[in-house]
Amino acid sequence: MLVLGSVLAVFGAPADAAGPLDAAIDTRVTTQKEAADSQERIDAVAEETDAMLLDFQHVSTQTDELKIFDDQLERQVETQRKQLAHFERQLATVRETQREIVPSLLRMLVALEEFVARDAPFLVEERKARLASLKAMMDNPEVGLPERFRRIMEAYQVETDYGRTIEAYSGKLARDGKPRTVDFLRAGRVALVYATLDGGETGYWDRGTREWKTLPREYGEPVKQALRVARKQSPPDLVRLPIAVAVAPDPADAKPALPAGPETIIWLPASTAPPDATPTEIAPEGPEFEGSATVAPADDPVAGAAPTAASPPGQAPAAVEPAPPQVQKSP
Repeated sequence: MLVLGSVLAVFGAPADAAGPLDAAIDTRVTTQKEAADSQERIDAVAEETDAMLLDFQHVSTQTDELKIFDDQLERQVETQRKQLAHFERQLATVRETQREIVPSLLRMLVALEEFVARDAPFLVEERKARLASLKAMMDNPEVGLPERFRRIMEAYQVETDYGRTIEAYSGKLARDGKPRTVDFLRAGRVALVYATLDGGETGYWDRGTREWKTLPREYGEPVKQALRVARKQSPPDLVRLPIAVAVAPDPADAKPALPAGPETIIWLPASTAPPDATPTEIAPEGPEFEGSATVAPADDPVAGAAPTAASPPGQAPAAVEPAPPQVQKSP
């Protein structure tokens, strides 16, 4: 009995002591589990805090950038306000300029019309049609001011080019009430002559009397040659054409200048003036007859001739009594 009791005492004691150990282990496990849960919550809060910090930093950066952008826009708006004020001042000036330009364009058109009326009668219908088109344009409200200015200046340029080009064309000539088709030759504004289609009659425009005059028969061949040169049917050559020279009406006031007579040697080139030639300004009130032809007196074809004298504005040049022509054929 004593032996059995001892064995039970030996094996029974640990079972009684296991209760506090298990409780300690359970407490330890529970504590560790709670610590793990707390760590998870801490990690989640830390991650959320980091995300919020990143968001805050991003928003702060955006705020700074937007503030800089807003400041830049404010400066741009201020600059645009100044530009708007400047444009408004310019617009007021433009309105005033438009009020001043329109009368100037009308005066230019009137001056051009007067100039064409006083000029030699070449391409009459074409030039009148151009003037009529310009007048209609000035009355058309749909045509802007820049276009009006451009077209009037273009018309001036065309009239200027007439003084530096040669041209041969066919047209109607009315003399003695009988219109005839003839060939006209214009050498700049220096000479304007005609020849009938059969070559039986030639004539020239006298600026002094402002009428067509018949040339002696000796001029028939030179005028035909000049027409061929102008049409590029013949190489450039020296030809004789009639040139009316204005002289003083009072012999006492006359000065020795060009020899009297319609005959002058003119060099007709095969082409017109070069495209880069500087345009000559038209003076409608007192046109100067400038052309690409080289003019020399008939008795001195080598030396350059003095420029053709033009009458004062508003006064027709005096008629020139032509001297007997002396025709010399070109070699």
